[in-house]
Amino acid sequence: MWTEMNLFQVKRLKSSTPSEDHIFISDWEYYYRPLTCDHMREINFCDLDKTLKEKVKQYGCDIECCYQCGTCTASCPVFEVNPEYNPRKIIKMLLLGMEDVLTEDFVWLCACCYACQERCPQGVLIPQVMKAIKNVASSKGYAPEGLLQQYNKVKTEGVLYKVSSYDNRKRKRLGLQEIEEDYQDHVKNIFEG
Repeated sequence: MWTEMNLFQVKRLKSSTPSEDHIFISDWEYYYRPLTCDHMREINFCDLDKTLKEKVKQYGCDIECCYQCGTCTASCPVFEVNPEYNPRKIIKMLLLGMEDVLTEDFVWLCACCYACQERCPQGVLIPQVMKAIKNVASSKGYAPEGLLQQYNKVKTEGVLYKVSSYDNRKRKRLGLQEIEEDYQDHVKNIFEG
């Protein structure tokens, strides 16, 4: 029998040994979309990381009081343009201990607008949760390729975009000082600690 858990559909299959119990969770993003097994993926309870929510808690985020009302998702401007980013789904994945949440690119889409936090009836600090997930993910070596490229560029060159002579001419016309300083050494000192 299918049991609805907000956006997640869960089916638990009893087997002869508890270690072989499985659940099926859908990735669908619409509330009333009919669900078929094509949208399901199998998740083995043995593969779940029971310490994942504790790792996120170390950053001062308490997600256990979340009762999956969906206010965060309904408030999210990112969800409006990209339904893959679903704060409720992300929190549910954390609560279940699904380490997949660390490898997904959609976690990095949070705009930190705090609309979800302002409206959350349980007071879950969702932007802080997203930052914690990013920290845990990056500590395990997961990050979008573009972000890693930006990190390497800042680490080696000191800035993402060097000020050009055109930029300095514009600054001069506006009565601003030209920027000639090379930040590479300063940034290198920061990275070296």
